[in-house]
Amino acid sequence: MLADTTSRSPVAPLPASLGGRALAAFEGFLREEEGTTAVEYAVMLALILATIFGSIGAVGGAAGGLFASSETELEAVGF
Repeated sequence: MLADTTSRSPVAPLPASLGGRALAAFEGFLREEEGTTAVEYAVMLALILATIFGSIGAVGGAAGGLFASSETELEAVGF
């Protein structure tokens, strides 16, 4: 008789000290049927990052102008 290998994972489990629990949790995440939730989180993360980068660009441009004028004023008084 042949052994039933359909239910076994192709990856051998690691000892707990080497991250076996983390790997098991990751495998469980990959096997979950709620993939739409992961996609929704990825979309939200992308929108949040786009907002942060856009804000940094807008504020960074304004701050650069502020420091340039401060540099000009300091050079005028001899610093």
